[in-house]
Amino acid sequence: MMTLRLAAVLTSVLLGWGSAMPSSSGSTGRMSGQPPTASVSENPRSTSPEPGPARTSAAAEPTTRPLTWFAPLPAHTPHMGYGGSVDYDDLWAPDAPWTTAQEHVQVFRIYSSWVMNYATADQLRRLVGGVRERGLALALEIGILSDSVGCGTGIEGFDFGLEPFWRIEAAGGHVDIVVFDESWAFASERFDTPNACRWPTDEIARRTVPFIRQLREYAPDIVIGDTEPLWTDVSPEALLEWADAYAAATGEPLDFLHVDIDWEGRPDWPTLVRQIEEGTRERGIEFGLIYNGGHATSDAEWVDRALQRAFTYEELHGGRPDHVVLQSWMDHPDRTLPESDPTTFTGFIDRYFAPRTRIGATITRDPAGHLALTASLATADGTPIEDAPLTARMLPVGAARQVLRMSGQVPEDARAAIVGIRVNTEGAEPGRTDLRIYRVRFTVAGSTTDLVRNGRFTRRGPDWHISGSGRASIVSSDIGDGRMLRLRAARDEDLFVDHPAFAVTPGSAYTLEVRTGIGTRSVGTAYAAVMWLRGTEVGRDRLPLAPQPVELPSRLTDALGTATFEPALVPDATRYLLTVGYVGSADHWPAYVERPLEMGGRRGAVDRGVSRVTDAGHSLGAPATDRGPREAYSRPVSW
Repeated sequence: MMTLRLAAVLTSVLLGWGSAMPSSSGSTGRMSGQPPTASVSENPRSTSPEPGPARTSAAAEPTTRPLTWFAPLPAHTPHMGYGGSVDYDDLWAPDAPWTTAQEHVQVFRIYSSWVMNYATADQLRRLVGGVRERGLALALEIGILSDSVGCGTGIEGFDFGLEPFWRIEAAGGHVDIVVFDESWAFASERFDTPNACRWPTDEIARRTVPFIRQLREYAPDIVIGDTEPLWTDVSPEALLEWADAYAAATGEPLDFLHVDIDWEGRPDWPTLVRQIEEGTRERGIEFGLIYNGGHATSDAEWVDRALQRAFTYEELHGGRPDHVVLQSWMDHPDRTLPESDPTTFTGFIDRYFAPRTRIGATITRDPAGHLALTASLATADGTPIEDAPLTARMLPVGAARQVLRMSGQVPEDARAAIVGIRVNTEGAEPGRTDLRIYRVRFTVAGSTTDLVRNGRFTRRGPDWHISGSGRASIVSSDIGDGRMLRLRAARDEDLFVDHPAFAVTPGSAYTLEVRTGIGTRSVGTAYAAVMWLRGTEVGRDRLPLAPQPVELPSRLTDALGTATFEPALVPDATRYLLTVGYVGSADHWPAYVERPLEMGGRRGAVDRGVSRVTDAGHSLGAPATDRGPREAYSRPVSW
């Protein structure tokens, strides 16, 4: 539920009053460190600007959920080493092409470092006037700690002061919402660099009190919230402990807490963020999540990544943030306009609010063993989506038996090769392992000769050298006549399996094939490899011993939103995970549905279990899973 103070501020802004002055945003750290300090000649306490026109759309109601924040990076930010959106100032032109996106946004967020160091008086006047005319609340991101205590100089979160507020007032504006700029994280022991303060949480909270007192004297009803990072060494408990310490020190809780995620460093981020969301709600604090595309190399990639992360949290993991913060302090997007372009920042806003989609799937199997899959795509209200490309794949699961293949080229500096298998070592993730290896085969282009001797494990002898603390044995095959190599290891055990070296020709093409049976728990714990030698090892190509999906040709939906796949195969595994996906468009969210299949003999497939969502989509009524098959089957064939 929205805090009373935040609701009151938004109501006053929407009515054109604009006197509640909260929030300050100066991402001096997320804007890549402290810029040079600028002197401020403007220090007036101007009167409130004339009321702007009230905004009346439903999206502008102060109780709207999620509350949407828009925070592009300004074009001129020299201390970052790159600029932001080149058309940042164009957002406030009378006919700026983001009418639809405007109706979704309630808060515009700016950075105090930009206000104090780079924004001209004219730019600020245009911005605060444009924000007011569009009925938006103005948020300022700023540090709340002082660097006059022997530490903190040049560190994010240490730009204590009211000067940015005065400068915004001089331009005819008011700050409505203050956002702390990760002051807790950068002042804590987690940030260990020269001149870092490394204070305990209670000490950081105590040192915020002077700024909060000044802020309350300046604007008693200002809304105050925080943004903090989810770094690899930051836990949900630590963030919630900080929120509690702040409330104890200042005598008031945060109005909101926004989370800035280390996407690459925290692959478990959805689960952790859900814990933070639940913890803030228990404390009466509004929860927000920043969606961005990280350090992408293009606007299109940035938008796609940001949208993917929104799908993951809201559709897979059932997250329901009170605030959605669409923010960049990165090199992209380069453009905010027009919203008709799905790769711009305002185009991203429209895509986030586009209709969400649902996929249905029906599977049958004829007497010959061939499968038929009929999939349907519609919006959440049931409207069919025509001419939409659907993809489908079947991933073997359980004790999946497959022939895994890897093709490549012999390195120019290699003269020999060893084919081997590694379990729980040399880059394989530790875990419980149970693998069955039925055949290993290595061939070069233009030849059918298998350079692996005894690749079917039909005899004992020096053909394979096996060592390590795990268990390896050559036993009767469990899929018919012949023998197999069985590899078993506990999490703290390892195995090394090596074939004697053989000569190779630099630059020649090769193929490695491994027929294997892989238990579900063994995925990620082992790989086959070609180790290239020139006296010593000069390189290694890895083939993960993990199920690889059977890809089906994509299909377009018809006028009823349906598409039919007819894979011409008789599956050789007994259990599969079927995934049907839609990548989405500028007008619709993506969707993925995941369905387990039990292949119960030749009379038909038994479809057991309900549909489940995967990492990027939604199936109505679906239970969330922490790791969908897209993560498993998207692993590259060669690491």
